[in-house]
Amino acid sequence: MDRLLKKVNKNSLFFLLILLLALGLRLYRLDLLELFGDELDVGYHAYSLLTTGRGYMGQKLPLYIHSFSEWRAPLLMYFTAPFVGLLGLNAWGVRMTPVLFGVLSIGLLYYLVKLISKDEKLSLISALLLTLTPWHLHYSRTAFEVTLLLSLVLLGTIGFLKKKWWLSSIAFGLSFYAYNTANVFVPLWLIVLTWTNKKKIKKIDKSMVFSGLLFIFLVLPLGLKIIQGYGSARFNLISIFSNPKTIDQIVFKRTTGLDPKIERVFHNKLTGWGREFIGNYFTAFSPDFLFLNGDLNPRHSLPGFGQLYWWLLGFWLMGIYRLAKAKDKGLKRLVFGWLLISPLASCLTVGGGNQATRLFLMLPPLVILISLGIRKFFSYFGIFIILGSLFISLIFYSHNYLVHYGQEHYRYWHYGYQEAMSWLFQNENNFERIIINNNYEPGLLRYLFWTKKDPAIFQSEFETDEISEGVLPSFSGFRLGEKVYFGSIGQEDKLAWLKNNLTASDVYLAIQQDEAPGDWDWYSDSPEGLKVWQKVDNPWGEPLMYWVSKEK
Repeated sequence: MDRLLKKVNKNSLFFLLILLLALGLRLYRLDLLELFGDELDVGYHAYSLLTTGRGYMGQKLPLYIHSFSEWRAPLLMYFTAPFVGLLGLNAWGVRMTPVLFGVLSIGLLYYLVKLISKDEKLSLISALLLTLTPWHLHYSRTAFEVTLLLSLVLLGTIGFLKKKWWLSSIAFGLSFYAYNTANVFVPLWLIVLTWTNKKKIKKIDKSMVFSGLLFIFLVLPLGLKIIQGYGSARFNLISIFSNPKTIDQIVFKRTTGLDPKIERVFHNKLTGWGREFIGNYFTAFSPDFLFLNGDLNPRHSLPGFGQLYWWLLGFWLMGIYRLAKAKDKGLKRLVFGWLLISPLASCLTVGGGNQATRLFLMLPPLVILISLGIRKFFSYFGIFIILGSLFISLIFYSHNYLVHYGQEHYRYWHYGYQEAMSWLFQNENNFERIIINNNYEPGLLRYLFWTKKDPAIFQSEFETDEISEGVLPSFSGFRLGEKVYFGSIGQEDKLAWLKNNLTASDVYLAIQQDEAPGDWDWYSDSPEGLKVWQKVDNPWGEPLMYWVSKEK
């Protein structure tokens, strides 16, 4: 008995250390990268929900939330609201939710693996791998919805396997409000779970009926929103069925081949969509995406690193082999079933084969398979080699992330607006008009967030962000209230426009290589007739943007 308690306590200590390590890695310099547009959107919606009970576009407690450019699943905004209230409109307030759900998903994976395998060591390896893998680490430090989605899917799966039907219904039901990938994955996953556990579900009892009704009650409002077009608007923009390149290729093939009636058999929408879908599906499992280069969008993945460390490829293949040979059919069906259906939602979108956000639900089965491969070599000597390799990989990854990534790819994180708008927040009342260049990035959301604009005032002032000619002389854009303008100068000599149209009571956000040509540093060598109030440099110390007025 004492030996058993000692073993349990040792495993519990290891698990606790893994969770503390996970939390530390995700909290350390959490504000290293500036908040990019989608994160600002999450934060300002959360602020608006907290202060007005509405999304910033005026919807009261929305089930699907209206942003400037699209409709979004709202759950992350609701979970973020308390942290924005506690920590403020900043990176810590916006990113704390994915950090905590990232850590929670590690704990839930540990519990799930222990539940389905009865192997404590395999559970600990899985938790440690998820803690250190670049894919999970990257996404649980930024305000993407997918760590929240993953936690809900893991919790729902555990509830299903434990026959806690109410818990499973709530978790799976809420997952639809977390991220749109759930709309495809969760129904398919419920089918896999039911098929895998059909022998354990001997009869339908009252608790199952109640939980089924609860699930329908949770999902039905969202289903109505999708039918109305709100939930499907984004998908219609990015789906393979709306890809104009596919249609163009079909037309080209038909007009350059044999008789069009014959070519129609070989080149049509069905074959075009099928080819694109299958290509996406196999790309999602490619070593290039998983282990070498990852998502090619630098905002989704650290360039030069795969979604997983490259040397884990061999353990992944070993894990596949071990699971395929395993006698436990339930475990085999669960892991392989999850892995095979997890890319399907992303594969329906253009470029979905290496889109790390939409493929995020691939992580649990991948980690479990790699852990099975490592478990085969689990010995006193082998585990130290593997642990050493993991932490050496983490050191290289962390060095590139903390030192180089933010500098080399600052443009993807919309660097500079925090400093520029924070200056405006302190000085806004000193000017009668504020004019913001809208070419570099859309400025409205950045202005609202960093100047902490009262959402109630914004909702009363906002009319449109559609571009109109002549909002100001030779200036196309739109206006917020009576004071703030967003847009672009409509004449070639933009410096002349600034001199002729600004007054000493105006302030204008000018962008390097737009208003300021070449590498001309307006702060050290200001144009005649203009006063430069502030300069924002990029991480390399080069001028990026300026606040300017006309000299008195």
